[in-house]
Amino acid sequence: MSGRVAELLRVVVEIQRLCAALLELAEPLNDNQPDYVEIIANNTRNFSSLVIEITNFLEIGSHELRTPIVVIRGFAEMLLMNMSDSLSEKQQDFVTQVNDSGKKLVGLVNTMMGEHEEC
Repeated sequence: MSGRVAELLRVVVEIQRLCAALLELAEPLNDNQPDYVEIIANNTRNFSSLVIEITNFLEIGSHELRTPIVVIRGFAEMLLMNMSDSLSEKQQDFVTQVNDSGKKLVGLVNTMMGEHEEC
């Protein structure tokens, strides 16, 4: 799990703990103001669902972005290493640009996810 996702989950757990404490504090108000407790409970459930969706998006999005970039970089590296004699100088420049751009994109995805390793 990436650093940012793990940190997000730690924050979520703390917020959920605070919401539970708030619900306990609001319970005595239930007789006089039943809407407050219901509002807090609904918002806590909505928040938990939202955090689960965000976490899933980040994990799936990271994979879905990174995988095609890594494949493209692999083919570019293969072309540069194994077929450089067959490629014209212009083709070699294009393949090098593809590889370099792929490296930058993986770096951007890693930055977005709070990760530092390179794929």
